[in-house]
Amino acid sequence: MKISSKIGNDHIEQMNLILAFITNFDIHHLLFAISAHRFDEDDIQGITNDINYYNNNLNKQKNYLFKFGKTFNKEFTTDDNKCFDSSIKVSRKMRSGTAGVKKVLKRFVKVSRRPLGSDMPQPQAINHSYISSPHYIVDVFGLDSYPQCVKELFQAMLDFYENIDECIHESKRILEEEKHIRDDRKKCLELLVNAFDKYKKQQIVFIEAIEQNPQLKEVACQDASLTSEKENPLLKAWHNKKDEGSFAQYFLHNCNPKDVMKITIANILESGLPPRRQKALLVFGNQKERISDIDYIIDNFDELLPEKCKGNQIPAMNILCFMEWCQPTKGIDSFLNYFNKYYKGKFLPIKRSALYGAHATKTRKPSKYVQKEKDFLKKLHELLEKRHSQK
Repeated sequence: MKISSKIGNDHIEQMNLILAFITNFDIHHLLFAISAHRFDEDDIQGITNDINYYNNNLNKQKNYLFKFGKTFNKEFTTDDNKCFDSSIKVSRKMRSGTAGVKKVLKRFVKVSRRPLGSDMPQPQAINHSYISSPHYIVDVFGLDSYPQCVKELFQAMLDFYENIDECIHESKRILEEEKHIRDDRKKCLELLVNAFDKYKKQQIVFIEAIEQNPQLKEVACQDASLTSEKENPLLKAWHNKKDEGSFAQYFLHNCNPKDVMKITIANILESGLPPRRQKALLVFGNQKERISDIDYIIDNFDELLPEKCKGNQIPAMNILCFMEWCQPTKGIDSFLNYFNKYYKGKFLPIKRSALYGAHATKTRKPSKYVQKEKDFLKKLHELLEKRHSQK
């Protein structure tokens, strides 16, 4: 999935070279380069304008880079992973800045009229520029002996290089953080699980669709982009994985959101479980025995209720007690949708607002709720004991 690691390493090496140049740069390098190149004031003003332009572009990209740095290592997937590895993806966030440094270096390169041989590599500006040369002559009169335009150029360079320095250090921080995470199998697996969790809502929608139209499952199974290991290499890796932790380490930032979505759909198609059970696993997590009890209680929920209910509607407080006993992993909305879909008793199911209202009442009057919960759970446990005694 990833491109050559050599390309990524070259990108990091490029950042290190630029950082070394910025760290060593001082006024003496600039004055030496100006004198050696014999720039006049128009040349200097032109270079200053260019640097200010590069710096303005870099400022915009710097905002994106630091925003990107806050979220990149919190996500398992990335976009464009088939085109860029992490170092290139990070470097692209400040491409105008790094390109600007190269152009500045080229402005101070000593012009050579000698043509290069066909087998000779292209010379690097950083190795042939007066401004980055380790061998330079110190101007004994200093900056004060030069016109104002030189002082403005020097200040523009300092501002630009300070921004570049911050961007490179942030880039390296992001990449080092990624390496640290990749070495931590437990952390990689946690990010992978979070990535799968993001698609639970879409999975539930898909399960409900095939529940209503079983033929849709057959159509999906025949979709090579979803089920073919040849067309979906990540799916092949998922099937052949030794364990989920190793898979998570290898594919961290090496697959895009669509790849993960395809795995979740493939898991549904391959599970062989009925739609209700698949949906329950998404809503309540991988607790199969508990889910069996949950489904039994929903099917017999009227036994936990009084003979008559106000407005012929299930009391919201009872649903709240049941939800908290179930401990759903997806929250109130997913739980309520699941309950309402499969409850077939004689009372009307409640709406979302009623359940939220019951939760607010519990917060305001906890003592009143405790007694209701105690009474409800007593009936619930009696119902389960009755069920288990019949097995």
